[in-house]
Amino acid sequence: MSPKLLIYLTLVAMLVVFTAPAAEGTFLLFACLTGSPLCPFRTTTPVCPKADTTYNPITRECA
Repeated sequence: MSPKLLIYLTLVAMLVVFTAPAAEGTFLLFACLTGSPLCPFRTTTPVCPKADTTYNPITRECA
């Protein structure tokens, strides 16, 4: 491997490290807008099988 390639790889790695906070926010926004399971703001409330029932978090059952 040539030294020139290693220098370029180091520069690219430094750019990635310095832009990580911006990239993380963009990734989270994209994940939430697309409905991805990686979105940290997704609800964890189970979906009841019947349409006319709602989930009760105290009893942990659909009623």
